[in-house]
Amino acid sequence: MKKFYVALTALSFTLFGIAQTEIEPFAPSVPGTYLGDFQSFAQSANIPATSTYSEEGDVGSYFWLCENGTTLPAIGGNPNYAYCSVDPSFTLTLITPSIDFGLNTNNPTVNFSYLIDDGTIAIGFAGMIGLSNMEVMYKEGVGGSWNSLATYTSATASWTNISLPITGATNLNDIYIGFKVTCVTTGSVLPGGLVVLDDIVVTGESTCSNTTNTLNVPACDTYTVPSGDETYTASQSNIKDTIPNVAGCDSLLTINLTMGFSNTGTDIVSACDSLVWIDGNTYYTNNSSATHTLMNQDGCDSVVTLNLTVTTLDLNVTVNDPVLSADQSGAAYVWMNCADSLPISGANNQNFTPSTNGDYAVEITLNGCKDTSACNTIAMASLDENDLYDLNIYPNPTTGSVALDFGTMNDAQVKIYSSEGKEVYSFEQKGQHLVHFNFDQPKGVYLLEVRNNNEVIHKRLIKQ
Repeated sequence: MKKFYVALTALSFTLFGIAQTEIEPFAPSVPGTYLGDFQSFAQSANIPATSTYSEEGDVGSYFWLCENGTTLPAIGGNPNYAYCSVDPSFTLTLITPSIDFGLNTNNPTVNFSYLIDDGTIAIGFAGMIGLSNMEVMYKEGVGGSWNSLATYTSATASWTNISLPITGATNLNDIYIGFKVTCVTTGSVLPGGLVVLDDIVVTGESTCSNTTNTLNVPACDTYTVPSGDETYTASQSNIKDTIPNVAGCDSLLTINLTMGFSNTGTDIVSACDSLVWIDGNTYYTNNSSATHTLMNQDGCDSVVTLNLTVTTLDLNVTVNDPVLSADQSGAAYVWMNCADSLPISGANNQNFTPSTNGDYAVEITLNGCKDTSACNTIAMASLDENDLYDLNIYPNPTTGSVALDFGTMNDAQVKIYSSEGKEVYSFEQKGQHLVHFNFDQPKGVYLLEVRNNNEVIHKRLIKQ
């Protein structure tokens, strides 16, 4: 262990008053305990020469800082010894830094080991004779007065361990310990003395009443103990942790942790026109970004993302009398007569040409959505009674060959439409009263349209 020596002998300069220094290092190793333990070599009655010492920390070439600001040089640049010119009764005092025992400490005690030279210890140079004494003191606050605890005057050639109670102290949060060495040799050409200190420990008795508590903790994904020292990601029992309680003492915690986990999911929904979702909002268009947080079976967050497809049917119908066309494409169609709301057999395409005048609607189904259009009026499905030109189609029904007698009509445009409203055949009549043509179309009912100037005549043509 590293030793601290107070050596008094004759040199070329003189100090006045009391010289003081802090013992370094002097930091608490545990709460309520303050340690000045100078590590270099073990305690021994045979003190090595000065050249073997090295001071802890970066203290430079000087060890003592005197009260008047003078620094005392160390022999050979080594800071373990400091010498100053003294007269008998010259005093040198070492003091500790401020010690704070906190709120829950009683009966502070200073412990240390010392020896006082009896004139037999060789430390690497001559002239070390005489005797010193040492007084142990304390004071409260930097400006307080020193109070004596004990004085040691007998020479010892070996280590002596001392434990002194710091009696009478009332301010336990600002205490200083002092070691005052005084040269008591008189009538000597080389008055001097040597005091050696080590293992300075200041302790106190704890008055804390620690508390205990058991916590059953549910958590989601991760859990950090109250002190912040550890984090857990899975269930675990009997976790130990310590935090301060309201009295400033220890609260000893036992934690039983039950870990739950959050999760995510996607709600895939198809809706007609709109959707009122679990978040209470109404959505009218496709959406893949809306989220809502629920609680899962672990009591943790379950984040749901909406994946919505909205189908809005177009119920408009384009009327090109006598052809009806549903504006909605890619759907399933059922045309019906509004007079009885019954479906018309075979009328299942997007376009529909009625065979008789009336009101018609279409039922549209797409992506599971179904709705019916408004009724639309057809007035030109059958106008044979208004035929002033005596148009005639034969044979009708036909298997393919068709003869069209225009009667008294000259110059006309002829178009033939399927029941879906699609134009499948057309030609022009120029002064011919009888025209033959081959109608190569699938079986079904077709609409033959003849236009002459501003007149339009419709006839049904049946293909077998």
